[in-house]
Amino acid sequence: MKPWGKLCAVLLVAGLWGCAVSAQAPAPDAAQASSATATYIVTLKPEHTDVAAQARRLVAAAAGAQLGHVYQSALRGFSVQMSAQAAERMRQDAAVLSIEADAPVRIQPAPR
Repeated sequence: MKPWGKLCAVLLVAGLWGCAVSAQAPAPDAAQASSATATYIVTLKPEHTDVAAQARRLVAAAAGAQLGHVYQSALRGFSVQMSAQAAERMRQDAAVLSIEADAPVRIQPAPR
């Protein structure tokens, strides 16, 4: 087997293992869900040019939030780990264009 073939096989097995493990995880109860955090992608309105400063300001105002990456090329925004309640409060800020839960994105092949 060629080296890249071994790598593909390892990644495939790891991906299948991750699917099996996540499928077995129990659903959180209501109390856990209300305090659970998730990662969100926050996009700022175009007029806000100092993305890093806005990110720090918004995250500091959200109790328990943790700043991830700051994006300045493909979009003006940042990733943040916070509760759903903090995301709803942040969504009301005048600098925020949108907030979406971070999730994997797949590109589908064009239909034939």
